[in-house]
Amino acid sequence: KYEALVRLHDRNGQILCPGAFLDIIKPTAHYGRLTRRVFDLALEAARRTGSQISVNLSAIDLADGETYAYLLERLEQHEGERLTFEITESEAIKDFARVRAFTEDIRRYGAQLAVDDFGSGYSNLATLVELSPDYLKLDGSLVTKVVREDKVRRVVAAVVHFAHETEMQVVAEFVSTPELARCLTELGVDFLQGYAVGKPVPLP
Repeated sequence: KYEALVRLHDRNGQILCPGAFLDIIKPTAHYGRLTRRVFDLALEAARRTGSQISVNLSAIDLADGETYAYLLERLEQHEGERLTFEITESEAIKDFARVRAFTEDIRRYGAQLAVDDFGSGYSNLATLVELSPDYLKLDGSLVTKVVREDKVRRVVAAVVHFAHETEMQVVAEFVSTPELARCLTELGVDFLQGYAVGKPVPLP
């Protein structure tokens, strides 16, 4: 399993991470084109490698009729069993009706939904159950404290139990050390993501 992470090369050949350019691009027409390009690359990589690849979407993407239609058209052409779409917790709750409709649309083609950054805001569990994502991705603010803070560890254990009881799987982000990986595995987390697993690199 992989997550598609966008990068840009500047004029000096330096690699820029999303924090350096996404907020600048989002208000422009370039943002929709960027999302569609990343999706196409992820779709091609999934087909070529047989890997499961997740793609991040924002509320802007779901509100963009051209992008929304493009994603569904491409899924209809190629099926989506190897694709997962990630929506942040805050946007999933705020734009629940739109995210729910999108989830129903993509599942017709076998694609899945992940709620990203779970635990970073004020979670509405009832709404989350109704949305029924395939994955909950624990926010790094929880994950990074799970070894040294007992209260956080108990919260994570409760989230894992809740997720499994409602047929969701749990992904922990920002897993930076073997100690953290062991602790999360003992708590029942299903998947780990972070430097303890591997650093971002071009997919072979």
